[in-house]
Amino acid sequence: MKKQLHLLALLALFFFETNAQIEVNVGARFGINLTGVSINNAVDTVNTTTLKTSTLNFVAELRFGNRFSIQSELAFLKKGDKIDETIDIDLGSLAQGNIKILREEKMQYMEVPVLLKYDFVPEKLFDVQLYAGTTFGFLQSRAVVGSIVSTFSSPDGAGGTETTKETTDLNEITNIDTDPSINKTEIGLLIGGAFRVDAGPGRITLDVRLGTGLTPYQEYKDDNGVDIKAVNKNTAISLGYLLSFGG
Repeated sequence: MKKQLHLLALLALFFFETNAQIEVNVGARFGINLTGVSINNAVDTVNTTTLKTSTLNFVAELRFGNRFSIQSELAFLKKGDKIDETIDIDLGSLAQGNIKILREEKMQYMEVPVLLKYDFVPEKLFDVQLYAGTTFGFLQSRAVVGSIVSTFSSPDGAGGTETTKETTDLNEITNIDTDPSINKTEIGLLIGGAFRVDAGPGRITLDVRLGTGLTPYQEYKDDNGVDIKAVNKNTAISLGYLLSFGG
């Protein structure tokens, strides 16, 4: 009986000391999201560039002691990519011209990251953290905007040249509920770091993170029967403020 009482007393002491060191930080961050798409197994490749979008994150961090903490977020951000490419075509004396492709794919996501964080400078006016974790994303909408413009010049038969211009509209709003190629859920990986400094009742935080999808957001077969898988990737930089409680 005495051993059981001693064990209960030790457990109660451990529980009390652990709770005394728990600190809760809640707040929000806003910043820019530099996003792109990685396409696997594509036979024909098209140059894509980074698409600049925004990110809004609501943050809840549970800090245990001085070094470790667990952070969860509710994030609203856009992902996608941008194609801005001009292809020059020279048919000699028959015609010359170019084809300009301008296309933006934008997808609105709601994400729930779960991160394990490590503090390098605890109990100071400033703090440096590194973290890693996973994200659970839920696609809300997808839209494509852009056009293909073909411009060619050819002899007109009277010693001059004739220029023709043709535009193909690429605008599209995807019904994500009925398109079989679109995956509405996404699991991803996040790594990053944060610099925080005390300010008033809380902390100003600067966050930089890299993310990549572990599951594709789109899967389909191209005209050659090759399986195509498109995966999101992004770099986010955001600034925010966290209120601290406990500790």
